[in-house]
Amino acid sequence: MVNSDSLQEKLAPIELRISALNRWQKTLFCICLLQRSSPNFQLFAENTDPEHAEALSKLLNLFWESQLVPSSRINFAVQHERFELVIPNPDDYDFFGVYPALDCCVLAELCFSCIGDFQGDEASNALQTSLASVLSFLELQNPEFDEHDAQHLNAPLLVDELEFANSLLLMLANHDKGSKQAAELRTLAYNQGVSNIGICLEDD
Repeated sequence: MVNSDSLQEKLAPIELRISALNRWQKTLFCICLLQRSSPNFQLFAENTDPEHAEALSKLLNLFWESQLVPSSRINFAVQHERFELVIPNPDDYDFFGVYPALDCCVLAELCFSCIGDFQGDEASNALQTSLASVLSFLELQNPEFDEHDAQHLNAPLLVDELEFANSLLLMLANHDKGSKQAAELRTLAYNQGVSNIGICLEDD
């Protein structure tokens, strides 16, 4: 969880807007955060087990299909069992990349929860998970980074994270349920292939 009062002040209105979302909107919010963070997992997988990267890509496509094609019939219980096999154990690795990859897996678990046993707090937890990835990466880049220091709240990655959440919420508020709206959200979440911590695996 984030403990900075200054950062909490920035998060408070975002959290309030998230709480007002319906289930469909919260599900899309989680899928969008997963989409945006997916390069973090894919980079990790490419350096450990490339087949796992493909597994996440396939799962993302199925999450989007469930929103883009109302008539789709996907057994997410089976997909969940398969995905659990690719979740990394951080104790097995000695480099930082496992942590944003694991955060990406947490986002996937929240997507499963939204589609299956919906609890209601998935979208809020997804925001906190994605934000934690950003803060951890900033601390890695700069050991002096202090989330309690208002000056450090201007870090570009952190600003981008909050702006992305606000843009996503604005689109969700202005759209009704439908495949066209989900497609627009997918484009936003793809973010030109750049993750929430600035990773991009595509060639220019």
